[in-house]
Amino acid sequence: MIPSIGAVVLTRDEERCVGRCLGSVLAFGFDDILVVDTGSVDGTVDVVRGHGPGVRLHTSAWSDSFAAARNVGLDTIRADWA
Repeated sequence: MIPSIGAVVLTRDEERCVGRCLGSVLAFGFDDILVVDTGSVDGTVDVVRGHGPGVRLHTSAWSDSFAAARNVGLDTIRADWA
């Protein structure tokens, strides 16, 4: 069995850049793409949702820890490798 590969993108107020980031990630054909948003107040979430069913969005409160946000992503991704 071939392992699945996923990508986790952490965001907070990245409306300006997240679309280009996701466009690049989508080009690689990952099995799962997960965006973990940690409390954006700009249009980040709308941009993410606009990328269709190939990109999943998970929201999580910022706990003042990049490692904690990364771990939320790793716990939520639906792939063998992220």
